[in-house]
Amino acid sequence: MKPDTKRTGLLRFLHGETYTWKDIAITYATAMVVTGIAIPTLSPDHLAPWQTVLLTCLLLDVSGGIVSNATTSTRHFYARPAGRRILFLLLHAAHPLLMLLLFPDCPTFIILTGTAILAASLLVNAIRASRYALPAASAILAILITTLLAYAPDEPSLPLLMALLSVKLILCFSTGGLPQKTQSHEPISRT
Repeated sequence: MKPDTKRTGLLRFLHGETYTWKDIAITYATAMVVTGIAIPTLSPDHLAPWQTVLLTCLLLDVSGGIVSNATTSTRHFYARPAGRRILFLLLHAAHPLLMLLLFPDCPTFIILTGTAILAASLLVNAIRASRYALPAASAILAILITTLLAYAPDEPSLPLLMALLSVKLILCFSTGGLPQKTQSHEPISRT
């Protein structure tokens, strides 16, 4: 695939219109490796088979989405119009709802964390053209991931899912878009 060829169909919404096979390969390889590590080591024994399938799908989507959202093709596709970016973020409200099916004993953690991730994503998205978008996203992630680990319920795959979702939405998607021209920074005068 040539990177300048416009694509249509479902993959366009996942990878943009100018994705390459290398974009696809690294995205899905990452998704499979992360899921291959997480499912046998972090999947709770009490999950029914359908819940294990759902957990697998969530892990594949979120870990692959981290890489996909960092590609030039996806960044360009979601750069404009602004409504497309907001819709993408709001559709991810489904992830915490699906997590409630997996971990019904953890509703407070899932609802509070899911709400914080979506709110932070929308905030960073709103300032993405600013030079402060990446530092803000980084600060939010540091605080959020620390909080996830400090207050996580006794379900090891739940904080992992939430941490990956926060990286996908806050860092890799919300700071994205068309590359902005960097502003020149004058050195601070010591006079």
